[in-house]
Amino acid sequence: MKTFRKGVFWLGLFLWAGTTVAQEESLDELLEGFGDSPSSQQEPVEDLLDGFEEPEVSTNDLLGGFDEPDETADIVEDLLDGFEEDSSIVAETESLSLPAGLAGSTGINIAYAYAQPEPNPDKPDYRGLRKLRLYLQLEYQYDLTPSSRFFVDGKASRDLAYQFLDREEYSEEYLQAYEQEIELRETFLSTALGSDIDLKFGRQIKVWGKADLLSVVDVLNPTDNREPGLIDIDDSRLPVTMTQLDYYTGDWNLNLVVIHEIRFGKSPEFGSEFYFADAEGPPEEIPTETEYGIALNGHFTGWDLSFYAASVYNDQGRADGSFQPMLGLFPDRVVHDRLQVVGTAFSTVEGSWIVRGEIADVQGLRFTNFSKTFSRQDHVLGAEYSGIPDGALSFEVAWEWIREFEPTLEEAPNEQEQSTVTTAIRFQQDFLNQTLSFNVIAFQFGEFGSSGSSQRIGLDYDWADGLNVGGGILLYHEGDTSYSKRIANNDRLFADLKYSF
Repeated sequence: MKTFRKGVFWLGLFLWAGTTVAQEESLDELLEGFGDSPSSQQEPVEDLLDGFEEPEVSTNDLLGGFDEPDETADIVEDLLDGFEEDSSIVAETESLSLPAGLAGSTGINIAYAYAQPEPNPDKPDYRGLRKLRLYLQLEYQYDLTPSSRFFVDGKASRDLAYQFLDREEYSEEYLQAYEQEIELRETFLSTALGSDIDLKFGRQIKVWGKADLLSVVDVLNPTDNREPGLIDIDDSRLPVTMTQLDYYTGDWNLNLVVIHEIRFGKSPEFGSEFYFADAEGPPEEIPTETEYGIALNGHFTGWDLSFYAASVYNDQGRADGSFQPMLGLFPDRVVHDRLQVVGTAFSTVEGSWIVRGEIADVQGLRFTNFSKTFSRQDHVLGAEYSGIPDGALSFEVAWEWIREFEPTLEEAPNEQEQSTVTTAIRFQQDFLNQTLSFNVIAFQFGEFGSSGSSQRIGLDYDWADGLNVGGGILLYHEGDTSYSKRIANNDRLFADLKYSF
């Protein structure tokens, strides 16, 4: 093989050399005679150019026969006749566009469970198609004045998967929660009361904190937790009716929040493969007292600093009442305890790195079968690296520690640990001029995932203007907690199609 490669090399070199010599000889023949003096070639050139000195044709000569102004105008009108039709086409095209301020999206979400075992005869079958949801979301914005704005966002969806499933396996309450939804999302009126004061009233989403994945101070909005790990935290937040007042001075912003609508997160309904027990829980009580919050935010060159304080209800409900299974005693209601949260958060930028941190002190925690009140300290530390071409890597660790912990809290029904650790990793890489995105997000609960973990791996592709397709796989791994063991077989494939207009 090496001898053959050398032979080809020398043969190519010989042919290249011969071709070069031949080209040099031909070039000498072509250039022969060009060394003569310019005067010897002056006459042939002049002969070729003879006749080009004729006088220029005047405009009047070109328009000969059209000297009358009216006749010239008629000719021009005839030439331009028909161009007015284009303006009607443009007007018709504009009339087909959406009204000013209106936008939206429509699409379909699909999920398929492939790891579920064959169920017992008295249990629901969670195999196969689990979601075939069509949705339409519309947004409308109208500027009342240069400083006042009205915004409304509504979403309607219907899951067609239950047309192919055995509906008798699901309760009416379950079907009402999953099969069809119509929700008024962010809908508010905002206005400026001056050059440094803004007021906003209506259904809103207000994000506190600096962490992207495991924030401990983002306590104002509930989230949709019906399919853990499948939806990003940014898309899972649910709006609540609130009034916000913002005051700006220099590098600081003071944010006052009054929450009028008491709303809690969407949890898995009884009958779902993500429900935490085999039996339906007691009814939930919804409190009515207003929630409050205040934040002071400083924005400086290269870093941010914020302070938070809130009086809100615990989004996670607590079974209230005696829990003594041996005596047949069980809690008869689910309540939400009032929490007092005080915290701080920071972020700093250094080159391609962003470092984030949060600390929160939570007062008012209560647990089933305990009359005393507990407190907890929460911490988050994370970093994001964006020095990867068209990519980014994020890493966050959250640590929660319950004060005055009692060992019996580790038993059912609370199953609490004094110290818990949660780790989150997110990686995103773009390809094909940022039209194709590969993304991975992983959560580990407990040290090295001892309490369970999940990973979502997906691709998103901008197929055309406004059209995006995506899909991937969601994996669950069991740990030493009963809930992680319950959902360990809920692995699924998912696909999404979205058109924005």
